[in-house]
Amino acid sequence: MKYLIYSVLMALSITSVKSQELKKVYSIVKEMQGVSWYKEQQKLWKEEIDKNNKNAVAWENYYNAIRALKNLSWENKEELEKYKKQCEVIGKDAYAVVPNSYQANLILWRNSGNEEKYHKYLERAYELSPNNEEVLVNVLTQAKLKGEKEKYSTYCKKYYKTNDVPSGLLNWAYNLLSELDENAIVFTGGDNDSYPCWLMQEVKGIRTDVEVINIYLLLKDDYRNNLFKELNLPELQIKMSDVKSEEEYMANRDKILDHFFINYKSSIYVVSTLVKNFKEKYENELHLTGLAYKYSKTEIDNISLIIRNYEKRYLLDYLKMSFSFNVGEKVAENAQVMYLPALTKLYKHYKNTEQTEKLKKVKELLLSIGSRTGSLEDVETILKGC
Repeated sequence: MKYLIYSVLMALSITSVKSQELKKVYSIVKEMQGVSWYKEQQKLWKEEIDKNNKNAVAWENYYNAIRALKNLSWENKEELEKYKKQCEVIGKDAYAVVPNSYQANLILWRNSGNEEKYHKYLERAYELSPNNEEVLVNVLTQAKLKGEKEKYSTYCKKYYKTNDVPSGLLNWAYNLLSELDENAIVFTGGDNDSYPCWLMQEVKGIRTDVEVINIYLLLKDDYRNNLFKELNLPELQIKMSDVKSEEEYMANRDKILDHFFINYKSSIYVVSTLVKNFKEKYENELHLTGLAYKYSKTEIDNISLIIRNYEKRYLLDYLKMSFSFNVGEKVAENAQVMYLPALTKLYKHYKNTEQTEKLKKVKELLLSIGSRTGSLEDVETILKGC
């Protein structure tokens, strides 16, 4: 059960849609289609560019289709390199014909690997389209990396107003933050478990005592070193910018994470979507508390924490009914599988303690989440085994 959520999230995030017409191509963190869909959209948007190469919207969607194919090819190095080169070519070609479009400037920035010399293209994209959600999510990330707190706050508030983040993910972020100890840190690993938390903190003022740390941003040397100072952690003599191999990359990443576990004095949590990255080394020291795993070398009464979170801290109505619409709503709905491990423990507890009414409500919630996320068969199997 512990790692069910990862395979479910990946499988369910892919939507099978057949189309012979142009469709807006979103980032895969908002909407993930099948490979054939992206290949078709790549072809269709390229035809639009051939008709009019100054069509900036066509360049954007063409690029997004190729970028999605690149991101979906992470297990095939040959395909990965092919699409990576295509992304680079698209960036140069688009800028050559529509240099004063936010799309061309943003594409060049997204291909840059965050190199400082390319930052001017992101700044230009922001000048051209200061309320565009794709631009804002990039400028707020850069402000966070650079420790520019006023800019970061401004960009977060503007980004929130775009309604780019589905309400379901914001609800999830609220619940996650609500369960954490005071002055805790929580490790996250992607867009959909980082940005919602940052927006909850910066826009809504919720649990600003917690440090939400995306482990991939930790690999940026300046950001990491500044964060260590803020958290009063000793220096760590590592330069990720000097890394030459995948093995060295992973070894240094593990050293950075170990540095937190050894030196941070308050509580440390790992969000449930990321816990598999810590499985080998810390599995016996990570204890499920709800939507996260708390690091502790000694056993903790985690069932009491799960009960407290579900009965007193979480806001759960959105799991039963949502009245909002966002292109990423399906992604947010699928993310509900993150509730299943703790709900299962809660179900077992209520069953063993003969709390009939509470048992009934948890069972209904488990089945409802299972039905919406396509994991009903797994949930039913789990319930039978309890």
